[in-house]
Amino acid sequence: MSSPSRNQYLPDFVTPPGDTLLETLEALGMSQAELAERTGRPTKTISEIINAKTAITTETALQFEKVLGVPARFWTNLERDYQEWQARQEERKTLEPHLAWMDQFPVKDMANLGWIELFEDPIQQLIELLSFFGIASPPIGNPSMPAVMSLTGNPPPLLLTRGGLCLAAQRRD
Repeated sequence: MSSPSRNQYLPDFVTPPGDTLLETLEALGMSQAELAERTGRPTKTISEIINAKTAITTETALQFEKVLGVPARFWTNLERDYQEWQARQEERKTLEPHLAWMDQFPVKDMANLGWIELFEDPIQQLIELLSFFGIASPPIGNPSMPAVMSLTGNPPPLLLTRGGLCLAAQRRD
């Protein structure tokens, strides 16, 4: 049972689309003001795209295609990849406080059984574990507490399921 992202290319850094736009303008000998005039966009918008403050919309990408001769899908793909990279960076920050949640699970045993892949990066390992259970984030509350509590208030073994598989993990305090 592998993560759907196992074979994906996930770069450490993605260049903002505005960097490529600026390089394209320089190669064509075109100013930002001229691009703005030719596309009908405000100069401020072109400047904000170049400075990664505004996204390239599909409409703008179509205009760039006509003016710069670079396909719209190139610009929209650059923008999509950049937005995804930013979201992944934000997700890492959000997940960092929940690393202790993994301590409830026999991660190495799960990897030995081929259920998950082992990663050196603890946040990537947490993402792999979340993917295994089909959940987007650890249970809300104290990240070191099990996701299930009994009626008596004593933590029972944690039970999480994936498909027909149920995994029980006992906390070791």
